[in-house]
Amino acid sequence: MDANAIIQAIGSVGFPIVACCALFYLYDKTITKLTATLEKMDKTLDKLYDKTVTKDDE
Repeated sequence: MDANAIIQAIGSVGFPIVACCALFYLYDKTITKLTATLEKMDKTLDKLYDKTVTKDDE
């Protein structure tokens, strides 16, 4: 999105609406990355737990 498109959007709907949409986009992008990272961590911790439990059983 270039500067002219942003200026036109601000002129037509107002700065608060454009700012809210931009913040929502950034929030959604951040949450998506965070969710993927947490899923990887969960899988890693599950593997570590399984290794720990099997060693304790021996």
